[in-house]
Amino acid sequence: EAINFYTKRFDDFAATVRLLEQRLKAKADSRSIYKSAVKTIADLEVAAAIGDIQSLRDRVQTIISGLADEITKIEAERKESIDAGLADREKIAAEAEKIVATDPKKINFKQTSIRMGELFEAWQALQKSGVKVPKAKADAIWHRFSKARNAFETIKRNYFSAQDQMAKASKAAKT
Repeated sequence: EAINFYTKRFDDFAATVRLLEQRLKAKADSRSIYKSAVKTIADLEVAAAIGDIQSLRDRVQTIISGLADEITKIEAERKESIDAGLADREKIAAEAEKIVATDPKKINFKQTSIRMGELFEAWQALQKSGVKVPKAKADAIWHRFSKARNAFETIKRNYFSAQDQMAKASKAAKT
């Protein structure tokens, strides 16, 4: 009975390793499998169990070595998607800045206001359904975009205010 406890622990470790192998075969989340495998290796180092623990360690090491390439590939794909998400946000901010840099006398404010609204909606769509990008990087671009939107609204208000003043002056002169 005393030895039965330790053989049962070995069986539990063996089941854990078998589960890791099944998850790997089923192509489950590689990072999750990797974390579990590292924890299992640590548990097997100090295992109080009776059985062929070294073979379990070898099987887990095989899993870990197989996942290393997979995780590297996943991280590279993740970095690519983040870069693409940042590029999309950069395009939106650059277009808004380009609109603001245009001479106010040459701007069609109705169409440009619609375009600024579309750019804002595109930004929101990227935030909701696009790839999640690091906040520090996205915030810098957001501040540029927000600054451009605010500048556009200021230019628009100033332009129409000047137009109102001219209209009032013309009306006063006619009166």
